[in-house]
Amino acid sequence: MDKQRFNYASRPREIYWGMILIVMVSFNSFAQSTVTGTVTDEYGGPLIGATVLVAGTTNGTVTDFDGRYSIAVPDGATQLAFSYVGYLTQTVDINGRTVVDASMLVDAEQLSEVVIVGYGTQLESQITGSIGKAEPDDMARVATPTVGQALQGRVAGVFIKNQNGQPGSNKTNISIRGFGTPLYVVDGLPVDEAVFSALNPNDIEELNVLKDAASAAVYGARAGNGVVLVTTKRGTVSGDIQFSYKGDMGFQGLTFLPDAIESWEYMSLWNIRQIDRGEDLRWSPETVQDFRTNQGLDDENYPNVDMYDLVTRNNAPMSTHNLSVRGGGENVRYFISGNLFDQEGLEKNVFGGTDTNFERYTIRGNIDVSVTEKLDINLDMSYNFQDFFGPRNQFEGTNWSQGQGIFARSLRWRPFHSIEELPGGHLDFPRGAPEGQTVNPLNLASADIGGSQEFKNQFIDIKVGAKYQLAKGLSTRTVLNYQTINLQDKLFQKEGNEYRYDADSGEHIRVRALNADTRVEKRSSQTQNINFQYFLEGDHSFGAKHTLKSMYVFEFIQSDFELFEASRIQYEFPISQLSAGPPSQQFNNDDITRNKRMGHIGRLSYNYDDKYSLEVSARYDGSIKFPKDSRWGLFPSVSAAWNVSEESFFENIDWVETLKLRASWGRLGFDGEGDFQFLSTYSFNDFVIFNDNNLRRTIVSDGLINPQITWEKMDLLNFGLDVNVFDGKLEGSVDIYQRKRFDVLGQRLLEVPPVVGADLPLQNFQEYKNRGIDVGLRHNNRINDNFNYSIGGNIGLNEEIIEYTDEVDFINKEVERREKQIGRRTVTGGRDNVSTFYYQTDGLFESQEEIDNWADIDGDGNRSLQIGDVKPIDRNGDGRITDADKYIATSGTTPRMTYGFQTRVAWKGFEFSSFWQGASKFAWNLTWSEYENPFPSNGTTLQHHRQDAFIPENQFGLPTVSAADARWPRASGIVNGDYDTYLINGSYLRLKQLQIGYTFPEEFISLLGLKRMKVYAGGTNLITFSDLDFLDPEIDEDPAQFFGNYHPQTRVYNFGVEIDF
Repeated sequence: MDKQRFNYASRPREIYWGMILIVMVSFNSFAQSTVTGTVTDEYGGPLIGATVLVAGTTNGTVTDFDGRYSIAVPDGATQLAFSYVGYLTQTVDINGRTVVDASMLVDAEQLSEVVIVGYGTQLESQITGSIGKAEPDDMARVATPTVGQALQGRVAGVFIKNQNGQPGSNKTNISIRGFGTPLYVVDGLPVDEAVFSALNPNDIEELNVLKDAASAAVYGARAGNGVVLVTTKRGTVSGDIQFSYKGDMGFQGLTFLPDAIESWEYMSLWNIRQIDRGEDLRWSPETVQDFRTNQGLDDENYPNVDMYDLVTRNNAPMSTHNLSVRGGGENVRYFISGNLFDQEGLEKNVFGGTDTNFERYTIRGNIDVSVTEKLDINLDMSYNFQDFFGPRNQFEGTNWSQGQGIFARSLRWRPFHSIEELPGGHLDFPRGAPEGQTVNPLNLASADIGGSQEFKNQFIDIKVGAKYQLAKGLSTRTVLNYQTINLQDKLFQKEGNEYRYDADSGEHIRVRALNADTRVEKRSSQTQNINFQYFLEGDHSFGAKHTLKSMYVFEFIQSDFELFEASRIQYEFPISQLSAGPPSQQFNNDDITRNKRMGHIGRLSYNYDDKYSLEVSARYDGSIKFPKDSRWGLFPSVSAAWNVSEESFFENIDWVETLKLRASWGRLGFDGEGDFQFLSTYSFNDFVIFNDNNLRRTIVSDGLINPQITWEKMDLLNFGLDVNVFDGKLEGSVDIYQRKRFDVLGQRLLEVPPVVGADLPLQNFQEYKNRGIDVGLRHNNRINDNFNYSIGGNIGLNEEIIEYTDEVDFINKEVERREKQIGRRTVTGGRDNVSTFYYQTDGLFESQEEIDNWADIDGDGNRSLQIGDVKPIDRNGDGRITDADKYIATSGTTPRMTYGFQTRVAWKGFEFSSFWQGASKFAWNLTWSEYENPFPSNGTTLQHHRQDAFIPENQFGLPTVSAADARWPRASGIVNGDYDTYLINGSYLRLKQLQIGYTFPEEFISLLGLKRMKVYAGGTNLITFSDLDFLDPEIDEDPAQFFGNYHPQTRVYNFGVEIDF
């Protein structure tokens, strides 16, 4: 398009031509008039690109992004005709009106949505695989920083757990049917999980989940756990340009605030423990009573500190601003967007200074050019920059975190310790502090005092593609993609002061500065991915009923990774530069890795009369992780579908629009963990050689090799049913599946003589099986032009079974016992992979007589047991409690059941939506230090539910809890992590999203020069129902890790505006 230049000199000419145009229009108005209006679907949504014709003529136009049109109507014309693919053509009388709106109804017989699938598209009616779809509009309503979190609960069989609420965290664990981490594909190209998490949700046009082998097999080795397929927005051919802005402001707080015990209660429980042990009381009954009486009245002498509450804030801001432009014509189409996301942390910086902050900038540009009728080219570019700054010990669990995190320290703060007892303004490591109290979390929450951690990440993605039409029904295209991921991390640990508590003065005395704890660590990594794809595609029709699509793809992927990290310690000056530290105290390391993959993919899709569909595909994959003779693997799949509703015998069943049966089978491969396990690799280390007393750099073998290592394999079987009934008012799908994995890498449980100096290598010998069911259902209804609603839900059930692996003897005996009970013949497997072996228990001992008559627990006739201890059951009746008494308890932390359901109600311009998400059939084991020993040396804050433990009568004013009624054993009793007493139901149901919005009428916003404006308010993670009333149920792996490893989840209240102009 040629550029126009505007200046003041040209304005008279513009005015002149403008006047001529006005005159021409005025004369023309005698012959015709202009009619405008909006074309919508049956639920009021705008239809983009709908055709509007003056009935009986070729005079027409198409609707814009908002479904609006404007058309010149000659005198004498009486009707307008509206048409749109998949909808019934509608003719509307003009009757002298200048505004004519149309509401289109679905043509159930013709509507077949085009769905994005692996390496292409497919009509929905001809899909043979299991594909779940998430609506981007629904996802955009959730105030979350990542796409993965917005996807949570939207697709049946997809379980998503948000492991970390820290600003900038990408710890979103996505699992499809319990299979593990899926492959992420954006616009046809695989991307890193971090890149997927950083996507701008407003850029997404379509998001599909490929769940079975028929859908995912074309992606090869990395698709064994399923595929999350994202398509971003592109330009349109409407000829209009649309600018869109979305601004959202939210305020964050904790989903759960742990309920800290009060000082006098803590003292009382501690004293009870002392009595159990036969030791002296820690506090006199008078002191405990004084704390109880004066608590809240004299905080200086009788402190009652809830440190977790002090160190967190409930109004941390979070904001998003998104601006996009979309448009084009027949020759050039474009979509360009920019997004700014800003999020502050929940830590309360009481000393001032810099707060925890995360910023993300995203830019995307997708451009399509039709060079000729046969040649199309496209250029896609995206840039993502992330910047995080926060206190050093925000959380632990990484190599760079020293000690326990802010939230861990807060939970362990003893309530009777006043915050004034430890000097403020320093990072305190008190030696000999009262009761071994740990570091003051308020100091840790200040980056200016305790030090900082920060990262700056960049993601760049450039894709160039070209498609050429070789002949009718035959085309070729190529894609070249370059991705780079640059990660830079920095840790600055400032000088720490060590204190000694002086019991005589009651003060802390500074002992010395711990220079050894002052450090700077920097790490920089770069990943470069190159992906080349070549396609040859055919699309042919034979007669009126036969269609055949074919596709061949060659794909080459190369990934290069390089890491460099360095650190120095014992700084004399608080300067966060490596060069400021002494070179004698430095460390550095680097790593370089290259991976290559190559694949040949073929796919044939046949359809007969939209009734019968058959698809066959195969991928021939090569990976440099294996020896040459086993480097290549062939992975086929086959699938079929039968549209029963298209049969002649279904013609009279008017209430069924769609009834389709699907079946698929496929074999996928996985190239395992680790590189070059068939080669003798080496690493560098320092050793003293021949009593030289000098460290010398040496090359060391990394261990034993396996020259026969090969692909892990999996067979997937899927049967599905799709239905659409009552004129589209009710639609749903059901899928039953099984996945069997074999040749899975594992390490044999065999002892290796120490002289070998290495462990056994990984071998292909393990076998696992998954099976389950996915169900999705949705009801849509339009009462009238002003009111419509929809209700939908999904549920997924899955279990993983160990078919074969190495296990210790008692496990196999228990498995054999269970297998015989249910009639199976397998001895070496058959138990749930998420199950663990526990001692079955029967409450607590209520009398000494019961203890004396019980099976031997401690190997000494139960002499160490007391009333209030746990009663394990002697299942084999041998009079002893041993491993042989354990049973299989389904206590895994991976849910067997996941579900989600949503509602949407629209009335005139108002809209209400809600979304609930949950998980069930899993458990947590609560045997970490806070339960095994509620008074460890480093201190703890006991939760209120700890009062459900056994408490004898008349104990320091605490309510009596009998052994028959207690949930937990006595404070100092025998604790065994293998007792099922400590299993707690992990099920939860959460109101994930709630929003109410209002879209202003066109008559109002047109006065503002706008096309559309919507305002809304809502919230995320608002309500949670769970037995875990003391922490968030979405934490990963083990609640013990909540005590430091993970930043708590956040509850968000937000409001915003959406504007099109």
